[in-house]
Amino acid sequence: MTKDLFIGTYTRDEGQVDGKADGIYKLVLDNEGKIIEKITAVELMNPSYLTLDTARNILYSVSETGPDDGAEGSLLAFQLSVSGKLETIDSVGSGAYYPCHVAINKAGNLVLVSNYVGGVVSVFKSDNGKLSLLQKLSFTGSGSHLRQNASHTHMAKLSPSEDFLFVTDLGSNVIWNFKWDADEQLFLQNELQIRLKMEEGFGPRHLVFHPKGHLAAVINELDNSVSLLSYSPETGVLEVLDSKSILSREGEEIAKTAADIHFHPNGRFLYGSQRGENIISVFAIISESKLQLIQQISSEGEIPRNFAISKDGKVMWVANQNSNNIAIFQIDIVTGLLTYSKQYKDILTPVCIVGR
Repeated sequence: MTKDLFIGTYTRDEGQVDGKADGIYKLVLDNEGKIIEKITAVELMNPSYLTLDTARNILYSVSETGPDDGAEGSLLAFQLSVSGKLETIDSVGSGAYYPCHVAINKAGNLVLVSNYVGGVVSVFKSDNGKLSLLQKLSFTGSGSHLRQNASHTHMAKLSPSEDFLFVTDLGSNVIWNFKWDADEQLFLQNELQIRLKMEEGFGPRHLVFHPKGHLAAVINELDNSVSLLSYSPETGVLEVLDSKSILSREGEEIAKTAADIHFHPNGRFLYGSQRGENIISVFAIISESKLQLIQQISSEGEIPRNFAISKDGKVMWVANQNSNNIAIFQIDIVTGLLTYSKQYKDILTPVCIVGR
């Protein structure tokens, strides 16, 4: 059985990244993980983050653009065709600039886009890929770090039950908390916890939930750390249980920063990427309240921006943005440890990986 991987990329020089790709790549893999087909599924400017609605064969992508390109960034919906190409269903404005994350709900009828510049999360209704704006969540705030002069919404994450919505705001140094109101059909502030304030200078970037739904974890971009959180499915309240550095050389100035985070499907391990040392850090979860660092391994490339784990928990794909490669690691599902296997070369400026 083959597996399709879709790769989000950067396509032009943005200062912090010299994008070289044409758009969204599609890789078709065989049972051994060998590429049997590679195509540019669609040409698009800076499709840096993707999400896939497998039930409806729809791929959503941002086009991460700024003020010089128009009034706002873009969100696009594509139909997966038999040929492997992506056919545009709809394209709408993202609500602000440099959209950097997109997510959908389980029913596939809500799409959430986070805009890094402007402090805006836009919530869209989706009718099989036809998009209409439902709600615009706007944020203001700042923090102590040089990069925290304004709100920078980096991710909007639904809770496992989808009763709550959490927005990681790197600029304001908080995780905003919303509750879905079934009567209003909108997300409203969760009065039990409007926001979770992180430690000074942390800069929360991405949030993930434990497979059992009672824990969450956030990777803090500016502080190069991960935080394990308790989560109440009844109230939606988050609390920090433990935080650990993902650096291997404490005390040294690291030019780049923490990026992506995922739990292992079995819930026993947590993985985080760091773009200065170009490493993946592996943590064991101890007594459901503590993190223990058990491995740090080279990402086998430069700037591991994003990574994905297979559903069976045995394979990890790492998108190394600046070295134009995707590294593949085998995962020991008993110990959680990574072993480098091989890499796909000449995948230009890869940023995001989604598969089916």
